Amino acid sequence: VTHHPTRLGKAREELDGVVATALETGTLAVRMSKAGRLVAIPVVAGGPALGALAALVPISVEVPKRIRILLGAVADQVGLALRTAQFAAEGRELAVLEERTRLAREIHDTLAQQLTGIVLQLEAAEALQSRNDSRRSRELMVAAREQARLALQEARRSVWNLRPMPLEAAGLTAAVALEAERFGARTGMAVT
Repeated sequence: VTHHPTRLGKAREELDGVVATALETGTLAVRMSKAGRLVAIPVVAGGPALGALAALVPISVEVPKRIRILLGAVADQVGLALRTAQFAAEGRELAVLEERTRLAREIHDTLAQQLTGIVLQLEAAEALQSRNDSRRSRELMVAAREQARLALQEARRSVWNLRPMPLEAAGLTAAVALEAERFGARTGMAVT
């Protein structure tokens, strides 16, 4: 491009016109104007046009076939670079969406169920308290408190698991052993 777009003056509108023609036809567009020879080629890469490369060339300069082929190759390379960047961004968005889905499932499967259990135990304790069964009511409140502690541990574990440190630092075998140990500590069950 011989000039920055802001310094094209009236040729800017004419250049915009030749760009529109190139985008409509999907091929190289060349138009003569008082400002010079206007050349535009669409930038595509396996889909709709992403834009166009455009140049204002002095009238005295010819644009031979080999230069047109070169412009086409440059436009193709620019298109490939833009599509690659677009696909990379889509890949990152997909990875984020998959992680959010996994977290939502984990929260629903663990924390939501534990919190529901706590609410049910507290409601039962409240009902027993109204019947003057304070011993059983206290037992349910203690159980609800323990379940709340487990839910808190699970919430911390879920947040901690956002970092893949155990797996990356020690490998799969050590990460599984650590999870088994934590499960045993939480539940009081012997885990091998």
